[in-house]
Amino acid sequence: MFMSVCAILCGADDWNRIRLFARTKEDWFRKHLILPGGIPVAITFSRVFAVLDPEEFRLIFIQWIRDVLSGLKLSDSRIVALDGKTVKGSAWNNGKDAIHMVNA
Repeated sequence: MFMSVCAILCGADDWNRIRLFARTKEDWFRKHLILPGGIPVAITFSRVFAVLDPEEFRLIFIQWIRDVLSGLKLSDSRIVALDGKTVKGSAWNNGKDAIHMVNA
């Protein structure tokens, strides 16, 4: 999940690009994650997202952002600029919901 979120925030818009991003940044990810099997293949990212409850992910993501912001020393950490979009072509898989991306 961490690799996917980082990749999406950096502009990756499909499973292959998420994997490419993760492979490109593998050394950095290994500083933060245990990767006994290396970087997952693209279909693994797809399968993980397919079984996620979108509402649960939303709540966890919001809490993660709050935790990140609480550690920052900003003059007013209550102000966060948000931008969102739907990833083009992400809903073509068996009628699943599209990937919605939020940048903060």
